Amino acid sequence: MQLLKILVVEDQRMVAINIKEYLEEIGYEVALAFNYEDGLATLQSFQPDLVLLDIKLSKMPDAPDGVDLAMEISRLSNTPFIFLSGNAQDDELRARAKSVNPAGFLVKPPNLFQIQLAIELAIESKKTNKALDKDFIFLKSGKAYLRIDIKELGWFKAERNLSEVTLADEVFYVNLNLAAIEKDYSNSQIMRVHKSYMINFSKIVRTKGNQIYLKVGENELRVTVGRVYRDEFWAKFNSN
Repeated sequence: MQLLKILVVEDQRMVAINIKEYLEEIGYEVALAFNYEDGLATLQSFQPDLVLLDIKLSKMPDAPDGVDLAMEISRLSNTPFIFLSGNAQDDELRARAKSVNPAGFLVKPPNLFQIQLAIELAIESKKTNKALDKDFIFLKSGKAYLRIDIKELGWFKAERNLSEVTLADEVFYVNLNLAAIEKDYSNSQIMRVHKSYMINFSKIVRTKGNQIYLKVGENELRVTVGRVYRDEFWAKFNSN
């Protein structure tokens, strides 16, 4: 598990620093860059999950702006970006900004609530990633999103309106019930096998009857596959 990583690219240093403080207060890992070149370099070294990007980025008329950097971000990765703008009335700039499909817009100076909401909308829209077919998922814990590597994930266990998340090296709780987790994250790799459990299929080490045994790190689990889940589970198990 790691904190969600956010890159802030903003040429006004105090604005950038204030946003960084906001984001770190919520619980994110933050890197700053102050121009196009630094932004591009930090994108590649920091590998953020999300970028907050000033549209203008420079007062020099011929310098590359935030839209130019957004085009490079899109070319190099599928990292979502949110534009920061101090001039919402510039129609030409807004048209260029919309053309690169940002995950959102914030008018400077944004407040903490606006930043938090914009990030949540960007991450939620990215859940079409159902990233379980990739290498990670974004899971909200408290006010912040965490990045969970699938290879580290063992299982989810229902605990009333919470869910216990077991990873290779830790166990923690998220303020989501198992039905919500199943809706957002179930797929061929993460599946529900019991009214109280969703498991990472790749962590099964053996079976006995309808009992399955899982291990992730030092954490182990034995669970009986529920009757309503057996047909789907065994069809998948026997096809592997």
